[in-house]
Amino acid sequence: KFELKMNNLLSTTAKGYKTYVQTDKPIYKPGQTVRFRGFTVDATLKGVEERDGMSVSILNPDNIEVFAGKILAADRGMIHQGEFVLAEEAKLGNYQIILKGKRTVQCSFSVKEYVLPQFSAKIQDTRFPGPGDIGKEDTVVRGKISANYTYGKPVEGKVNLKFAVDNKSQQNYSGPYYFKETTATLVGGSAKWEVSSNAY
Repeated sequence: KFELKMNNLLSTTAKGYKTYVQTDKPIYKPGQTVRFRGFTVDATLKGVEERDGMSVSILNPDNIEVFAGKILAADRGMIHQGEFVLAEEAKLGNYQIILKGKRTVQCSFSVKEYVLPQFSAKIQDTRFPGPGDIGKEDTVVRGKISANYTYGKPVEGKVNLKFAVDNKSQQNYSGPYYFKETTATLVGGSAKWEVSSNAY
């Protein structure tokens, strides 16, 4: 499945045509596959067929061409897709993809030795828009957690949640906090959680 990061989209415009090029990620590691696509639209935003395909050139950080080829649209469509496998010893730094069709456009991506995926997470008590409060009458607290990578793709996998009472009136308290833990599985970037509050 080819999912694209829409904010890595660059375009060029001239004489009523606009050509776009984009990659599926902004950062790659050596040995990974760079997936990209390009398409052209006219002044009415209608897709324009590039019958002869689009020429592609990829330049490494030293401005040396490491890939050259042509991509064609599948089934006489408007979207031209291609891919390029980075060598295990690929030079680190910023690369340029130059796409030539009716117009010429380019975009960049980075190659780094190790990329720690960055994501943001939001956790909430389903009773309230925010975390809410746990009352004495509450024996079970339920909620939802959602997480997405910075480039928009939802996070999949297991998450371990640890809860404790934050008693601000006991700032000098040096004893142990009583934690409650639960696990949940993120599907499509979200999961429901449940924890007993009896121990608090």
